[in-house]
This record gives sequence, structure tokens and C-alpha cells, in this order.
Amino acid sequence: MYLRGVFRASGRTETRIKKLAVICYSIIQIGNLLHTLRYHFFCSTMAMNPPTHTHRAATLTYLQNLSKIPLNPNLTLTKERSNLSFDPLLITHLLDGGPAQTHRRRQIEHLVQGDPVIFSNQTNNHLSRLSRHKRALAKHARMISLMTSLNIKITDPDETNKHLEEFSMLLNGIADDLPTSLHWVMFIPNIHSLFSDSQKAWILPMCERFEMIGCYAQTELGHGSNVRGLETTATYNNFSDTFTLHSPTLTSLKFWPGSLGLTSNHAVVIAQLIIDGKSYGNHNFLVQLREVSERSEL
Repeated sequence: MYLRGVFRASGRTETRIKKLAVICYSIIQIGNLLHTLRYHFFCSTMAMNPPTHTHRAATLTYLQNLSKIPLNPNLTLTKERSNLSFDPLLITHLLDGGPAQTHRRRQIEHLVQGDPVIFSNQTNNHLSRLSRHKRALAKHARMISLMTSLNIKITDPDETNKHLEEFSMLLNGIADDLPTSLHWVMFIPNIHSLFSDSQKAWILPMCERFEMIGCYAQTELGHGSNVRGLETTATYNNFSDTFTLHSPTLTSLKFWPGSLGLTSNHAVVIAQLIIDGKSYGNHNFLVQLREVSERSEL
């Protein structure tokens, strides 16, 4: 309908657009077909020649040796850099926000690079899902240790953004997807924005110590970004001053929230507030998922 409205003045142009759309769609379908054939060929090849322990060991040795290969400088690039009319360090300071920030960033990156046993990403693509998760949790634990020694925080109590900037430097140095990332990407910002001062006073310190590790439970099996269509309910119980959260249908299951399945012990759950049978729209509810100390499910 949009294309028809835009090109109504020129029927010929509209026809060309339609033909182009058909061609593009056909190319995409051919690409998908080739990708499927390549996948099946790979699976059949692996079935006839499954990788052995020797193959895996050889692959690991190859990846380890990659880091030992000296980097040969690009002569053309080196020549161009020698002819610069400005100091690259000044540009670095500009991008970092000043010499002090550059020094701090390099200090943090140096600590990460100095711990290759934990922070190495070379074998990520060759790990199983479970092994990748365990490896990332080890990085998370080491990250907490570095944050303690460097006095880096994730809640920014003085509201200067200094702590958040340094935490961002640390994450950029780690350069990997951590299973706890929604804790600071979605969970803590929601606590800051939507919870009362008294609630934040006891929640945020636990978030800072990573005793409370949270995620954001909005999306449901039948509702992605359609927030108004969410079906999970939070019914207020007058007799006990509590809420009962319930997913009454298959499509109301909280289905996509990252960190929910294995990692988080709390979640901010988006649900329809029901009081005396009347819906008051979607609200945020803090829900405990697992024991804080043992990580076992409730």
C-alpha cells in the first residue's frame, strides 16, 4: 500500500518496482536454498567422517599457535602512518574523552589481556553451548574480581557516569557475550526508572554485589514487542497484600527473556495488574526465580 501511494503518479515506475521486488525475493529464496543444501552436505559429511579426539586436539593446537604468530606490519600502512600531519594520540584522547580516560582504558585492557586463560575468546566458536556458558560464567566471576580491585561499579551512585564509563571499558576489553549482561542492560535500568526510592535502597546494593542477578521478562510466546497484548497477569490479593502472577495461556508463556533459563535469580516481570477483577494495564513486578546463595530454583 505504501509503494502504491508513492508511485501512483507513474504506473510504469510502479510496475518496475514490483518486478524488482520479485527479482530480489527470488534471489533471496535461491540463497536460502543454497544455504540449506550446503548445511545438509555438511551434516552428511560429518556423519560419514565424524571428528575424532585427534582432530579436536589438532584444531585446539592450531588455534593456540595462532596467537604465537608474529604480526607482520603492513608496509603501505606503516608508510602512510609515518607521513601523518597530526599526532594519532591526540585523536585517541579525543575519542576517549581525555588523556586520563585513555590511560584508564589502557590500564583496564592491560589487566584483561594479562589474563588470557580466563578471557581468551579464541575457542569460543568451537565450544558446545553448555561449555560456552560455563566459560562465560568464569569470565563473569573474574570480571567481578577486577571490578572490586579497580573500584568499578555498575549502579553509578554519584551520578557522574564515571563508574559506568569504566565498566563499559571493562566490557569492551572482555569483548564477549556474558550470560549476565541483561543484569546491567535491562534489569538495573528498570529498577532505577520504575521503583521507589525505598525499594532501590535495598535492591541496588544487592545488584552491585551481584547477589541479585536479574533479567527482563517481557516477551511472551505469542507477544514479542506487542506490550499491550501481553497476557501474563498479576492479581492483587486483598486478604494477604500480595500478588499472584499467572500465565493463563500457552501464548502467555515468558519465552524469550535472556538469562532466565540458567543464570538469573530475579526477574522484572511485565504483567497486567488486576485489582478486584479490573485490569490496570501492564506494570513491572520483581520476582525471585532462584535461591540467591545456592542458585537452585524455588
